[in-house]
Amino acid sequence: MRDHDHIILLGDTNSRLHWPGKLGGMPLQQARQKVQEKRFGELLALDQLNLMRRDGMAFHQFEENRICFLPSYKWHAERDAYDMRTQKHAYA
Repeated sequence: MRDHDHIILLGDTNSRLHWPGKLGGMPLQQARQKVQEKRFGELLALDQLNLMRRDGMAFHQFEENRICFLPSYKWHAERDAYDMRTQKHAYA
């Protein structure tokens, strides 16, 4: 695999925004507030997949480009809004 210049891994890791001491990930309202305040670095620092990568538990020695776009999960472009009515916790 390392004989190539680019390796693309796609998949649904079902990772969440880590919420220490709680099950299910960060509550949606806290995540929504961080997005509205453009505190994306704080969200990325809590992303479970990023934490696993940091600790060498996933994608060892692989690098990811800097994420510089808003979260898109359940985004409705025609309404310029998120639809998370049925969601209680934020999934990364």
